[in-house]
This record gives sequence, structure tokens and C-alpha cells, in this order.
Amino acid sequence: MIKKIALIGGIVLFTFLLIYCTTDESTIIGPFGNASKYISVTNFSADKTMLYSNGDTTVVSIKVLDVDKTPAIGLIVSFSAQFGKITESDTTDSSGIALATFISDNNTGENIITVDTGVKKHTLTLRVVHYEPKYVEMFSSSPVLLADGQATAKITTVLKDSVGKPMPNITVKFSTTLGTLSSHIEITNEEGIAITELTSANSNGTAVVTATSFVKDSVEVEFKQYVPVDIDIIPGTYTLLADGLSSTEITAIPRDDQGRKMPNIPVYFNTNKGSLSSSIVNTESDGIAKTTLTSTTDEGEAQVDVTSSVTKSVVIKFQKYVAAFLDLSAGSPIVLADGEKGTTITAVLKDSTGKRMEYETVRFSTTLGTLSSTIEQTDQDGTAKVELTSSTVPGTALVIATSFVSDSVKVDFSINVPNAIDMSASPSIILADGMSKSTITAIPKDANGNTMPGISVQFSTTLGTLSETIKITDADGVATTVLTSGTTEGTAWVTATSSISSQYGVQLIAYNPAYISLSTDVDGNTLLGDGISEINIIAEVYNSANEIIPWALVDFSTTHGTLLNNTTVRANQDGKAVIVLRSSGSASGDDAIVTAEVQGTSISETISIRFRGISMTTYVDSSQFAEGGYYKVFVRSELLDVDESVVIENASVAFSSTIGLMQPETDITDEFGRVFSIMYAEATGANQNGLVITPELFHADNINDPTPTMVIPGVEALISTVDGEVMGDGVGWALVKATLRETTGKAITETELDWETTLGTIKGKWKTNTTGHAIDTLRIENSVSTNTNVTVTAKFGDNISASDI
Repeated sequence: MIKKIALIGGIVLFTFLLIYCTTDESTIIGPFGNASKYISVTNFSADKTMLYSNGDTTVVSIKVLDVDKTPAIGLIVSFSAQFGKITESDTTDSSGIALATFISDNNTGENIITVDTGVKKHTLTLRVVHYEPKYVEMFSSSPVLLADGQATAKITTVLKDSVGKPMPNITVKFSTTLGTLSSHIEITNEEGIAITELTSANSNGTAVVTATSFVKDSVEVEFKQYVPVDIDIIPGTYTLLADGLSSTEITAIPRDDQGRKMPNIPVYFNTNKGSLSSSIVNTESDGIAKTTLTSTTDEGEAQVDVTSSVTKSVVIKFQKYVAAFLDLSAGSPIVLADGEKGTTITAVLKDSTGKRMEYETVRFSTTLGTLSSTIEQTDQDGTAKVELTSSTVPGTALVIATSFVSDSVKVDFSINVPNAIDMSASPSIILADGMSKSTITAIPKDANGNTMPGISVQFSTTLGTLSETIKITDADGVATTVLTSGTTEGTAWVTATSSISSQYGVQLIAYNPAYISLSTDVDGNTLLGDGISEINIIAEVYNSANEIIPWALVDFSTTHGTLLNNTTVRANQDGKAVIVLRSSGSASGDDAIVTAEVQGTSISETISIRFRGISMTTYVDSSQFAEGGYYKVFVRSELLDVDESVVIENASVAFSSTIGLMQPETDITDEFGRVFSIMYAEATGANQNGLVITPELFHADNINDPTPTMVIPGVEALISTVDGEVMGDGVGWALVKATLRETTGKAITETELDWETTLGTIKGKWKTNTTGHAIDTLRIENSVSTNTNVTVTAKFGDNISASDI
């Protein structure tokens, strides 16, 4: 039914006055002349039937006729009232009418108005009540009727005072612009209701039915040749919080006898609890009409009636506690599109505390396929289920469940579904510590064993939680999710479903460490103290049953050397936590104490790692050599593992010198622990002492072996000639010879001298031989007419020796 409210207005408290009129048309004997001159009184009435206390007015009129039924003119008529004020008298006019104005006071009850024509008295009985006008509610049982001249709708008017109380015994007049009414005047009953019935016309149109009772209101009813025979009602939710604020949208879809939607059809909404945003709504171009229901603050059920030729209803619960969570899932994310296969859709309803809610209404809908039911109640576990059956057309069904809150799930209908699912877990054993993780892999395959990219796989688990419950297989046909353990021991059975299902078990074991053991990957737990050698420290955590615990967190520390990467290591599935210790060159010959502690406990263990000592011995082939870079010294260093008494292979050694260049500056020890370099002298000045060569083991800052002190002796170059004279004819020549040696007399070999001459040219530059001699040729190219001395000079660094020829 539709409700319309009209404000009557006014804020003054009035008293309602109901007037009962009586007339007497018998012969009246007048006081003047012939008594038959005026013999009847007609139309003794008031101009309105309702009055209010405290100054409301009405005009009382009486019409007097003579014996000829013509107006009695000039007759004095007297008026009186039990309470209130009224005009005392009036003289009938040319129409035989006398008038009086009544003004109410603050008295209530029945009031008798008396009219005295001088011959006979007539009375009107008035009933006065207190009344503050507020509104009129007007309803039609249907907003639309079939235009057949027979369809009917009840028209209901409810009169209420300012505090909402019904007003009984009030006259209501009805009229209509189209169709017919069963009655035009009705008196409100004890509930303030007056009812008439509207019968449709035989043509299309709009009937405006008006109710008048001091105030006026109207309602429209459409007459149409085609009217709805059914109405779909879709509420946003079946449950609302009883807070006076929560609301839900009510959607109505009227349909004709062919099931078609009907645009531009009026729809009436009415509710027995709560309030509606609109009570009359025309369907839009899509044939849909909507209104909004707002809850009350008290619990209960609101029945919303939707009327458009026919009436349908929906019940919405107002509750102090409503659903806060709705989890919707499908038994399988993919179903064969054959119109027969299906899957179970499950909705789990929970309140804000996570408690499951029993006996709550859940509405289901789907965009594809069919549902076994669209409305279900949750059971004692807060669960509601329906069956979704596939269509014969491939596509994706979006299934929605609503109960104050909503959730949705997608189900693919496909002509190609998996025939098997391969599953694995890595690792397959994790700690029941609420943190440990395992990657679950599912690979759906078709009947030919081919992988299937781009299809949905649904995951579920009996223990722990999953990072994702719905995954699409990648280009390789693989879908993965991550299982995070809870704190409950046992086997987490992870199920992968894609038309068919497969399971894989991941073991969750207790985290109750009792002790820890340490070992290394090197026999004897030793390594060279060279600053680069490394050893693996292996920790294994056990429980009281001597079972290895995987995935434990272990903290490591050491007194010497360096622990690489993070000092906190998580054990692997085999329970091994491995860290790398690198030796320290400064702690050669010392022991490093490595400590491992199970994180979050006081359980720890230590292990001693020996940094083996290193010795280096360096040899040179000479302790003295000439300055100026003309001479070289061969250097050899040998490395020895002191603890093991074995040579050290493949060790990097660096050379440096304060008096020369080392080539190479770095090299690697050979299989005999040897490394070689050559030093070329650079320093100048004879007889310098305290100059050293220093070989150094890389990364071991305390391993070096200085060579003995090297001494640079003096150098002398002696010049002698083979031929004392040279012919100055341009073709003469002479041999010149120089001897290079140290001051100690040692010959300096393989060294090139610089020659100079005051005349002629020295033809070549020759290195000294094994005896320290260098021989060259002097040639006088130009003719010399007189005897001339030629000075030949041999130079080596700052050493000069000259001889005349």
C-alpha cells in the first residue's frame, strides 16, 4: 500500500467541534400577522463541520420560507449557544436567510446552538474536542489497475492528531477524476480510518482520488491495459543493525505475463517497521524501482510490501548484532560447461567478534548457470550452502551472497577441464611456530597430460593459513601459494581444486629446542690464518627426543676472524644452519671460539677453530749490487704451514722494495710454496746500507720476511784503447774498450754504457760481457791535416771515465 501524508498545519491547540443539525419543516405560527405567511425552515446548518477551541469560527445559517415556499423576508431570528460566543440575532434577507457567527472558547464537549424564529426553536448539537492538526495519511492498495472496468483498489485515509493519535468519527469526503468510487462520504472509525473502493475505467489514464476532511490529500492510481503479474524484490541485505541509522536498498522489478520488465510503472512501497525514503516510485527505463529502508532502534522484523497491481513482500530483520564478515567459497573454481556438472557454494557468516551466526538469512545470486536456491538460512555453524549448476555456454559465473554484508566468488564454466593435478611442497616439513612457510605448487593437466595455462586453481588447508586461495596458472601451467604454519602440530593437508581435487601433506612439527651441536666441513676444524681462508660452521638444533628441528633461528658470534653475511641464520629443512667463518691474518696461530645460540632461548654451544700459523723465508742471489738500475737481484720467497709442516700452495704474495722496482709485484706460490720476483735498483749513491726487500702474504698483515740488508757498492768504468793512434784520412778507425766493475772488483755484466767522443763517431753500443768489458769502434770520418788528440768517454750513471787517443 502507498502512504501519502499531508500536513494540516497550525501550531495552536484547537478544540474540534462536530456539529449535528436538526431541521423542522412543519408549519410555524409567526408572531406577526397571518401565521401562514411563514411556515417552514430549511437548510439549518453551519458552513463547516469542524471547529477548534480558542477562537475558531463558523457561520450558522437558517432559511425560512412562507406558505408559498417563497423566502420569508424581514423575520428576526435569535441565536444562542451553551458556551462560546454567537451573534445574538439577525433579520432574514431577500432569500429568507439569517446568519450568525459562532466563536469557540476554551470549553470542550457537546454544545447546543439554539435558533428562535419567534414561533419555534431549532437546535444544532456540537461536539467539541481538543485537537492539534498534524497530517493525513492516504493509501491505495495498488498504484496500478487493469483498465477493464472491473479491477478495484481500496482507498484508505487515516486522520491523526499532532501526537500521532488516530481521530475517530470524522467525516471524510472522497472524489475521483477517473473510474468510480463505492462511496463518496465516510466516517473515520476508532482507528481514524475511512475507506472507499475505486473501480477502474475501461481506458488508460490516471485516476486522482482526493480525500477532504478540513484538509485535503490525494493519491494517484494508473489504469493500464497491461499490468504487472509478478514483482521481483531484491533487498541489499536481509539484516540491518537496529540503530535507527543503518539502511538497505530495496529493489523492485515488476514483470508482465511474459516475464518482461515494465518501465514507467508506479510501484508502492510500504513497511510495518522502520522508514522508507520513498513510498511511490515509478520504474525507470530499465523497469526497476528502488527505495531505501532505514532501521529502528528496537529489534524486530520489518515486512516491506511492494505493490503494483499485485503485492509481494520481503522481511528484513532489525538486530542489535549483525553480520560483519561473510566468507563465500566454491567447491571448485572451474566446472565442465555441460549444464549438468556443478559445485557447492558455501557462505560462512560471522559477527564482529568472529563468532559464527546461526539462523541468519543469506541471499544468493549468479550471473551464469543456475542455483538450487536463492535464499537460505545459516545452520548452527553459521554456514549456508547452495548448489551451482553449470550452463552449456562457457563463461564465468559471478556468485554473490548477501546478509547485511556481501561477498562474491567466480566459477568458470569451461569445455576443457583438468583431468589431474600434480602437487608438491617445498619444504614439506616446517615448524609449528606461526611463522614458518612452505611453497605449495599445483600443476593441472588435461587428459593428454598437457599443462593448462590460464585456469583457476583453488587452494585450502586443514592447518595453517594460505597466502592466496585462488590462483590462475601461469604461462607454464603452474599455480603456487604459500602455507604459513600455525602453532598446532600435525599434517596440514593442502587441497588444490580445479574441477577435480588433489592433496599434499606438509608436516608441522613443534618448536621445542633442547640442545644444539656444532661441526665444520673441514677435518680438524682448522684453516690457515691468512685472512682469506674460509670454513663452514654447521649448527644443528635438536628437541628432547633427539629429533632434528628444521627452520630454527640460530645466532652466531666469534672471537677471531669474520662471520660472513648475516650472523643470524635460519636452519634448512634438514635442520642445518650454516655460516661461513673467514680467518684473520692478525690471529695466525690462534684459536677462534665460535658460539651458536638458538634465538629466543638460552640454548648455546661453542666450537674452537684453529687459525694455523704461517712462516715465510725469502732468498736473494746477491746481497750487494750496483746502483742506477743497471743491475738486478733475483728474489724467492717460500711459504710454510707451521702447524702442518707443509708448503702453502696458491697463496698470493706481494713484493715491495725501498731501493728499486719489483717485477712482478704480486704472484702466486707454486706447488712447492715458492714465489719469485726480480728487483731492479733505482737508488743512487754508493755504499748505502739498511735497504730492504719485503715480500708480504696478502690478507695476513703480520706475515712478512724482510731480506738481509742490501748494500750498494761504488762503481767504476775504466777506459783503455787497443790502438793508440788513428789515421786522420777519413777511413781510419780504432777499437775502444771499457771495463765496468764494482769497487770490490766484481765485474758488472750485461750492462750498456753511454759513449762520447770529441772527434769522429762511436759506431755501436755494446753491453758488457761476462768479464765486464764493452768494446766499440771509433771512426774518424773527416780528413785531419795535423796531429790531433781525441778524447773518448765511457759513462754509466754518474760514473765517467775518459781516455785520450
